[in-house]
Amino acid sequence: MGISNMGKKAVMITTDSIIALTIVIIIIIVATNYAISSRDDVLPELQLVRTGNDILALFDNTGVFENMNESEVQGEIYSLIPNHYEVKINLTLENGSSFETDTFREIPDDRFIGTGQRVIVMGNLGFGVARFWIWAGRVK
Repeated sequence: MGISNMGKKAVMITTDSIIALTIVIIIIIVATNYAISSRDDVLPELQLVRTGNDILALFDNTGVFENMNESEVQGEIYSLIPNHYEVKINLTLENGSSFETDTFREIPDDRFIGTGQRVIVMGNLGFGVARFWIWAGRVK
């Protein structure tokens, strides 16, 4: 009698371990699939944000913001970005003065909008915060 009880326990332990192993494998497969699929969606969006940050860094380092000239900044944007990107920049100084490029352009709500900001130090004007919004435009 002792041997048959032991045989039943062994079968139960083996069955439990197989079920547990199956659940762990399913969890690993689902997690891996989720990680791979979520990584595919982020890369193009990350490039948009990096482009916007690079534009602000370039404008800060070359002094484009020094004159607070909206048309000059807009011209520099058009010379830098690819045709399929659209960018809007807002610069606000500590004294309250500000300007925004492309005030007529609405930020769309049907696609990813990359955003960011950078603190700008502007000689005798003090400092300010430059914010950007960047998105992929419609292909024409």
